[in-house]
Amino acid sequence: MRNKAGTAESGDLSIEPPGSSNDGSDVVAQCQSFANKMPVFYGAIVACMVAQVVVLYQELPLFQSTVLPMSIALIAAVRMVWWRRRRQRPFT
Repeated sequence: MRNKAGTAESGDLSIEPPGSSNDGSDVVAQCQSFANKMPVFYGAIVACMVAQVVVLYQELPLFQSTVLPMSIALIAAVRMVWWRRRRQRPFT
């Protein structure tokens, strides 16, 4: 419980900021923001893996320089598409 000054009274262990509500809308907004950033994150992973293939192609064995990074890039691309579709659906 909070007093008129907005500070917690003794015995109250809540850490909510003054004026916040408990309806969960802030959690939904945070999840929506997170979902909007995930395709960018996976796109960065794909770009890094492609750059690694280009730079290390002649220096490492074929599996380490091409197969492994492109496998990771493929998985990241699938996840990027999944998150892109997910962010178009509303969170409940």
